[in-house]
Amino acid sequence: MNDTTDSAAQVEVNQTLLLKQAPLVALLNGLTDEQLQWRRAFGLQDYMDEFGDLIPKGRTHYRQGEATNNCLRLSTRSMEGVLKVMLSNRLAINLAKRINAERLAQLHAALDAVARPQ
Repeated sequence: MNDTTDSAAQVEVNQTLLLKQAPLVALLNGLTDEQLQWRRAFGLQDYMDEFGDLIPKGRTHYRQGEATNNCLRLSTRSMEGVLKVMLSNRLAINLAKRINAERLAQLHAALDAVARPQ
């Protein structure tokens, strides 16, 4: 396998992990302050994540906080570990679901209030 083929395979694995992790990251965000949600980000340069995993330029990864050097960055592999630890018990999952449902209800209430004629 040459470098180009190897790199393409790594990108494909990364994309597969991102798709698999999406619903779990949404649950994790239920346990996180609304201003510090985990979001996908596209690497404009090489980064080292919080666990020392290299995030190559051009690779999609997770970011918490604003797009600065002060934000937290996790590779998809590191996020996999965080998800296992944070969502490994039923209580955390149920709490995250409840918080997400409450946030959605608040959003709907706010939208209804705006849409209602005065």
